[in-house]
Amino acid sequence: MKNESFVIGVDYGTDSVRSIIVNAGNGQEMASAVFYYPRWKNALYCNPSINQFRQNPLDYVEGLEDTIKRCVLQAGPNVASNVKAISIDTTGSTPVAVDERGTPLSLLPGFEENPNAMFILWKDHTSVNEAEEINRHAEKFPVNYLQFVGGIYSSEWFWAKLLHVLREDKQVRERCYSFVEHCDWIPFLLTGGKDVKQMKRSVCAAGHKSLWAKEYKAYRLNHFFLLLIPCYRIFLPVYLKIPTHQTSLQERSAVNGLQSLGYLQTSSSALVLLMPTWVQLAAR
Repeated sequence: MKNESFVIGVDYGTDSVRSIIVNAGNGQEMASAVFYYPRWKNALYCNPSINQFRQNPLDYVEGLEDTIKRCVLQAGPNVASNVKAISIDTTGSTPVAVDERGTPLSLLPGFEENPNAMFILWKDHTSVNEAEEINRHAEKFPVNYLQFVGGIYSSEWFWAKLLHVLREDKQVRERCYSFVEHCDWIPFLLTGGKDVKQMKRSVCAAGHKSLWAKEYKAYRLNHFFLLLIPCYRIFLPVYLKIPTHQTSLQERSAVNGLQSLGYLQTSSSALVLLMPTWVQLAAR
């Protein structure tokens, strides 16, 4: 037992979260536990008539604590003392609006019962119109930004859900600092994250749901979203200052394009990204 290593696996599903402890050397299951989401079971924050399915982060947190504690008790202290890692799996795309500290808005005063401040479950289809808008928007660009996601953007995915919530809910729009996936938020929570800008985004969610790909230059993809979502600055500080001596020729080209759209102002030492009318534009 002293030389053996064990891993905790946590699987977040639609109705429940399951945790297990496994021997890393031979795959033997040492313990398991299941927790059914109580708020989800009571259909809170959901409206099937409009395909709205939301989940409270407290269901996730309480399930994480409950299942891991039970697994540790089942496995015993010798196994528990040799756990080397924890692995997280979630549904997706299941994003949520958060503040600067990475806290879901539904955990903040005034948002406790707001469905738009909850995690938007993978099967929520309230953003069908926004997904279609993204697909039409993609046709305007010489670069096919949908080439790695099957050519069609889905209403189940990150950007469509973000755009829908920002347009529908002024309270969330004004408080939201960023939008994060469930699979990225749980590791952030477990590691004591307090600054959403430091959150690690998984390649799977960023690539398939958020259209990231190493083949795309960041400034080009930013341009895509700035034209689609004028409040795209929600993912940046209100004023993003970039020292001019650090900008490449490609970045300068992108900057010139954004200046022509009225998104940038310049000074002798920095380029300042400005979105003075983002709230009004997002509500359109």
